[in-house]
Amino acid sequence: MPLLYIEKIDDNTQLGAWLFDKSTNLKNVCPSDVYNRTMTMCNNRQKETAAVYALLNEMLGRGGWTIDHEDSGRPILRGSDMEIGISHTKNYASIILSRHKRVAVDIEYISDRVFKIEDKFMRSDERDYSLTLCNNIKISNDTHITKAYILLLFWCAKETMYKYYSDEHLALHDIMIERITESNKYEGSIICKNTLNGEAQTIFYKVNDNTVLTYLV
Repeated sequence: MPLLYIEKIDDNTQLGAWLFDKSTNLKNVCPSDVYNRTMTMCNNRQKETAAVYALLNEMLGRGGWTIDHEDSGRPILRGSDMEIGISHTKNYASIILSRHKRVAVDIEYISDRVFKIEDKFMRSDERDYSLTLCNNIKISNDTHITKAYILLLFWCAKETMYKYYSDEHLALHDIMIERITESNKYEGSIICKNTLNGEAQTIFYKVNDNTVLTYLV
């Protein structure tokens, strides 16, 4: 089934993840205006949109919803006062919804690409810290795979903070990872600081064989 999970975070917040497959039909899950607009886009964008709307409909119990975006890029749910965060990557989509709190989410597919962009998002102080994590967090017996996961924890946490503070248009180096704590092999928390305003947030992460997901509520 393409629905991976819908998880209750608290009384007002839920987190969901979806894996696109051939049963996820764009026309069936999207409002007509969204469908018409998306059909002019590339195939990958169509799959991402289908996955997002299929998951949204499952989380809210019915279709007909439309996702808009503010000028800052922050997503909003048309006709609703709920807060929404959205992310997608290589056939996966994730949504976080809350009735009262600002939220953000990021999901990334595991690949070696993260090594190629490491310089773009890692601060010098974070590089030293990431090396200690490779010794302490054993996601895999393969050191290369473990390092990819850890770098993606940094990347996803920073992307989540960027989305959460969308009005501030933070650079990735304006966001500092202070601490990553492993709860178990698949979940943990990340203390992340907005260095421009001094605020620190606790971001939670979930990992599996294919993806890294981070969220903030």
